[in-house]
Amino acid sequence: MNLGQQLHMNFVVDQATGQSSLAGIRQVIPPKEQVAYALTLIRPLTLTKKGDRLAWVTVLAALEYFRPADATNVSEHLTQLRENWAQYPPRRMRIMQAPIDPEAAGVRVNAWDNEIARMFLYGDLVHGDDNAELLDALGDDQVVFSAGAMASDGFMLVNNTYQVMHWLRPDIAPNDAHFSQLLAQEKPPKDN
Repeated sequence: MNLGQQLHMNFVVDQATGQSSLAGIRQVIPPKEQVAYALTLIRPLTLTKKGDRLAWVTVLAALEYFRPADATNVSEHLTQLRENWAQYPPRRMRIMQAPIDPEAAGVRVNAWDNEIARMFLYGDLVHGDDNAELLDALGDDQVVFSAGAMASDGFMLVNNTYQVMHWLRPDIAPNDAHFSQLLAQEKPPKDN
């Protein structure tokens, strides 16, 4: 499953005048079914409504417990993980949409992409069609763009958490995390 989103732009610069323009923009988005499946896999990470507790709090507390006192590099990674988990899913883009005629009837959208992704997760996948009118107004591309970003961020966060777990407890997490953009190239941090 590849949830990566690609953005293709044609940026044109006139060398004589220095003027620039954007000739075209196209976004390649994964199929809606793949994104929906990915969201169901990471659904436990998104349970922040109605006071639900997320497991990451417990996991990071356990990792902190096993952190050697002199491992300041690991401590920095734990601090970063704590901040990233507290902000998951992050806001990336605000999507605004309304009918061309201001007097026309229709749904008006003014929401962050992470809110739209949650509406998709809780509306389409969990609670039926609670948000169907808004999601239909947005269209599949905008919904999938938002949901794909939330899924990708969730997988990266789990992956980065696993990497720190590997550094601290290789008996529990025996392998390096394979998909971490932030940590995959690093060796276990050591302080001198």
